[in-house]
Amino acid sequence: MKILTKHAVKRCQQRDIPYDLVKFIIAHGDRIPGDKKTKHFINKNAIDNLKRSYPEFTSKYDKKLVTTAVVTSGKKIITAMKIKHYFRW
Repeated sequence: MKILTKHAVKRCQQRDIPYDLVKFIIAHGDRIPGDKKTKHFINKNAIDNLKRSYPEFTSKYDKKLVTTAVVTSGKKIITAMKIKHYFRW
């Protein structure tokens, strides 16, 4: 189980990102590992599979699934952010 930092809590509140969505992205999303931080996101191509496996959750957070990214370090969730356009990690 990952722990939200104060910064992550503040950013999730500011950006209207529920903790359930953060946990789901970490559990089911793609990962890009870095030196000390890992970035998590849901790939647009994976949405169809997730819709079949988790229909209620994906319908509830339909747009937010593809537009949210989470950054973790070890057991801490550092921040969550909105993805507004294509960008490189």
